[in-house]
Amino acid sequence: MAEIHNDLEQNPQITYPTLWEYVVIGADEEAVQGAIFEVLEVPYEIGRIRHSSGGKFVSVHICLEVDSKQQRDSIFSALSHHPSVKMVI
Repeated sequence: MAEIHNDLEQNPQITYPTLWEYVVIGADEEAVQGAIFEVLEVPYEIGRIRHSSGGKFVSVHICLEVDSKQQRDSIFSALSHHPSVKMVI
């Protein structure tokens, strides 16, 4: 019988520092950009800004350099817990 490997259980090998992208989603573009500004203490670039077809949500794509998994996860958590942010991808 063939051995089955579940690639989903393996962590990808990431070499730090690396560029990382987050998609920050909220209801108001200015509030989402304000949240990003409040949370991030490192330089970042805003990429695409997209509004949902119904106009209820906006997604702001940001790119920045992260130095470690800990920093990457910390930024994700801080953005996720900001009151102006609905979701971070």
